[in-house]
Amino acid sequence: MATKIGIIGTGGIAEFHLRGYKRAKDVELVACCDVMEDRTRAFAEKNGFARHYTDYRKMMATEDLDGISVCTPNYAHKEPTILALKRNVSVLCEKPIAMNAREARAMVEASQKSKGFLTIGQHFRFDPKNQALKKMIDAGDLGSIYYGRSHSTRRVGIPGWGAFHIKEKSAGGPMIDIGVHALDLTLWLMGFPGIDSVTGQTYTKFGNTKEQYHTWGKLDPKTYTVEDFACGMARLSNGATLLIESAWATHTEKEVFLQVVLGDKGGVSAYPHKAYTVRNGNHIDIEFSQLPEVEPHEEEVLWFVDCIRGEKEIVVHAEETYQTMQLIDAVYKSSETGKEVTIKDHMPIPGRTKGK
Repeated sequence: MATKIGIIGTGGIAEFHLRGYKRAKDVELVACCDVMEDRTRAFAEKNGFARHYTDYRKMMATEDLDGISVCTPNYAHKEPTILALKRNVSVLCEKPIAMNAREARAMVEASQKSKGFLTIGQHFRFDPKNQALKKMIDAGDLGSIYYGRSHSTRRVGIPGWGAFHIKEKSAGGPMIDIGVHALDLTLWLMGFPGIDSVTGQTYTKFGNTKEQYHTWGKLDPKTYTVEDFACGMARLSNGATLLIESAWATHTEKEVFLQVVLGDKGGVSAYPHKAYTVRNGNHIDIEFSQLPEVEPHEEEVLWFVDCIRGEKEIVVHAEETYQTMQLIDAVYKSSETGKEVTIKDHMPIPGRTKGK
């Protein structure tokens, strides 16, 4: 029997999900939805969806679906996700999980009551090189983990289209846009040990100026209401420290997407993927270039379909992404107040369980 799929939001990111569904075996593209009628009709006709809608509530009430992708802007993640889960439909929601930790908690709680499940589009976890690093760390090859670094910066890369630069629609700038990927990958490698406190600072130095630092279209600087640089430090529950840096625009040599995890027996980096240790007084460097290159967005969707069928275990637990949202919220709050933010709500993260 075919797995019945719907997509809510038919913008650019939906194309990546679509490629994964088209690669999957025994998948029926039942319905798609977007508030822009012309766009959703064209998306449906081009890609073979049986029906299209402009109201996700009508789509969910009408269609018999096994799973959906939520590919809407950040401010429109929560409501369709919760509605689908109430109808016991499994959800792959694009990152970030929500606008803030409060919304994320509501989504997680809905998933815990549902016969469906919720997973979030943190696709870097599906890169075989990252999975190899994770396997090393989980095997204890790095020893006791005491430090992590999450770095995602661009030289000139402020989005000049969509609602990325509008706080009430995106909730933030690079910290919640590209920083969420770097944070998720670093915390995942470190085992999501829990976050005790966060100190952070954000800056807006470029987006609200007339100088164009936008690589994707142009925007009116008067409409720019988010940061373009964020940094911070988190004290983790296991005693480790995490440093954070994220920017859409910086006067640096080049774009950097880098994660580092250090232990007392070794260290690893992602992008580039390397491992470092010392044996018998000799420096040992390990590279992972032999592993295959994949399109992680598509691998994520293939995995989602298999989880719906109960054939594979969930890789990205919504409870983990709630922890990431707590950290992001704390960076913003610390910047606003000038104080360290303490996090007391440590949501349990489930073990590796098969999709419901």
